[in-house]
Amino acid sequence: MSFHQAYLAALAGATYVSIFSGRIRDMGYDPNPVISETRAQLDRESLGAKIIVGSVRHLHDVSQALTAGAHIVTVPPPIFRAMLKHPRTEETIREFNSAWAASRDAGVGDQNAAGTNPRGKGAD
Repeated sequence: MSFHQAYLAALAGATYVSIFSGRIRDMGYDPNPVISETRAQLDRESLGAKIIVGSVRHLHDVSQALTAGAHIVTVPPPIFRAMLKHPRTEETIREFNSAWAASRDAGVGDQNAAGTNPRGKGAD
């Protein structure tokens, strides 16, 4: 959907207008101005239509569409999984698990097993 199509659909009472970013990019254009101009016009005229961006092919398409003003971005499963990953998160989880295992092996935190209850005797 082009800006003009989205605008006319919104004027006609459409609840949603779809902008296919990958298809726009395939034609040699940047989809972000289409999204941002459509959003600006919808907001300026207080039209109730929401912008759905589809045909997302790359991880950066998601953040660009949202930054440009999309209300909704449809994301295929491989990109959704990529959104959940970050190399530093994986590294931090490994470090935490290693530290936890090392503290267990060293007996750290075994005071309760020796009969010392930090909440007092019989506090269950």
